[in-house]
Formats: sequence, structure tokens, C-alpha cells
Amino acid sequence: MGLRCSMITFYAQNLLDSSVLTASTANAQYPVTNIQNEFRTKVWRSTSNSDNVVIDLGTAQDVDSLCLSANWQNG
Repeated sequence: MGLRCSMITFYAQNLLDSSVLTASTANAQYPVTNIQNEFRTKVWRSTSNSDNVVIDLGTAQDVDSLCLSANWQNG
């Protein structure tokens, strides 16, 4: 009997999990909280071309890597 896993976590301490996200705009069907979802099918979409997301980690943190992933649906 083998072990089955539907998802692999590469980063054990994901600071985004406990952060507070604030977007300048968001499509109601794709809220900024989707960024915290571990599944790549959950995306955030803005309503214009000049938006931003503020990631509040609560306190100063040492960050040694940042990973961004392209939207698989439309790049």
C-alpha cells in the first residue's frame, strides 16, 4: 500500500499564510485572499492595469526567497 499525496509543500515556513493582504482593487470572483490559497487554480484578479497588493507580515521578517507563479490559465 503506497502513500498518496495531493500536494507537496516546498517551503515549510510560508510567511504569506499568516499575513494580512490588502489589494488596491479586486474582482469580486477572485479576491486577494486567493493568493493565500495553496492551489494554483485560485487566483487574484484586479480590476485595472495599475494595481498593487500590500502584504503585511505583522512584524519585521527576514525573507530569503520569494516565489511567484504564472497563472496557468492565461499566463
